[in-house]
Amino acid sequence: MESNAHRALKRLSRVYLRAVGCCAVAAEVQSPVPKHRVDAAGWSDGPPISDAARRRGAVRTPATYIIECKASRTDFLRDTRERDALLRRRASLETQRADLERSFIPEAEPHLLRGDGFLFADLESWDFASSRLPAYREVLRELARVDRAIYGDTKFCVLAAWRLADFLLIAAPRGLVHPSELPRGWGLLEFERGAIRGSEVEEGPAWRLRVEPEALQSPERRRVRLLRNIAVAGTRRAVTGRAPANH
Repeated sequence: MESNAHRALKRLSRVYLRAVGCCAVAAEVQSPVPKHRVDAAGWSDGPPISDAARRRGAVRTPATYIIECKASRTDFLRDTRERDALLRRRASLETQRADLERSFIPEAEPHLLRGDGFLFADLESWDFASSRLPAYREVLRELARVDRAIYGDTKFCVLAAWRLADFLLIAAPRGLVHPSELPRGWGLLEFERGAIRGSEVEEGPAWRLRVEPEALQSPERRRVRLLRNIAVAGTRRAVTGRAPANH
C-alpha cells in the first residue's frame, strides 16, 4: 500500500515540475519503454533546469522530465550488508564506462556522433546507448546487475542508459539520500519534511535541487512518446480518478 509520504512526494513533484516550466505533468506515467511506470513526469518547451544544457544553447528546446519518489531508505536501497562494496564496484564500473566513452567509442564507432551541429567538440553528443562495442556492452550489463543488487530493480539504469527523458530526478525527504548513492545520470530533488507532512515550511522554499541531473538529450521520438503517455495518464485520472493502465 502506498504511504502518505510517498503520495505527498508525488504531489509535490508535480508542483515542482510546474514551477520549473512544465506545461504538461502527470503522476503514474508509463515510460517510453512500457516495462516501467514512473511516479511523475513532465514536458516543457521552456528553458532547461540544467546549467550544462543551457551552455549547449538549448534555451527553447522541448525537454522531458521523469521523477521517482523515495520516501524511506528501504524504499530507495535494498537492505544488504554488501551495500558499501556494491557502491564501490559501481564507481569502478562508471570509471570504465567513462573511459570507453571518451577514448574508444569515438574512434571505433564515429557514426554514433549525433548531428547537433555544435561548434566546439566538447559540446558534441554521442548515442552511446547504441554502441555495439563488446567491452562497453559488458560494462553496461554489469552496471545493470549491480544496480539490481543495490536498488532491487534496474529501472534507474534503464531509464538513464536509454535516455528515456532529458532529465531524471529522485525526489526524497531532505537528508534521506546521499549524493554518492545516486544512480548515474540522476539528480536529487529534496523536499522539506514539513512540506511532506502538509505543515508549513518555516522559511525558504519547500524544495531544493541538491544535485543537478545530467542533461541526457533524449531522442525526439522518446520525448514525443513520453508526452503522449503524460496525456494518457492525465486524461485517465481526470475522467476516472484512477491511475492509468499499462500501455
